[in-house]
Amino acid sequence: MTTKFIGTKELRQNLFSISREVSGGKVSYVVMNKNKPLFVMRPFDQDDILLRPTKKLQKWIKESREDYAKGEYFG
Repeated sequence: MTTKFIGTKELRQNLFSISREVSGGKVSYVVMNKNKPLFVMRPFDQDDILLRPTKKLQKWIKESREDYAKGEYFG
C-alpha cells in the first residue's frame, strides 16, 4: 500500500475523491497540520480490531441491557 502525505486544507477541499481513493485499498494518507501528523486515513481491514467488540465491551453491553430491563437507566 502506498502512503501519501496531505495537508488539512487539501483534505478539506478534496475529501470525497480522497476517501474514494482510500476505500479502494491501494493508498493511505497521513494528514498533516503545520508539518505535524494528525491522523492516518486508511481502509478498514476485515481483521481490524476496531470492528470486533472486545470482551470488556461485550460485558458492558450485557450489563447495560440487564439494567435497562430492570428499569435502571438514565433518560
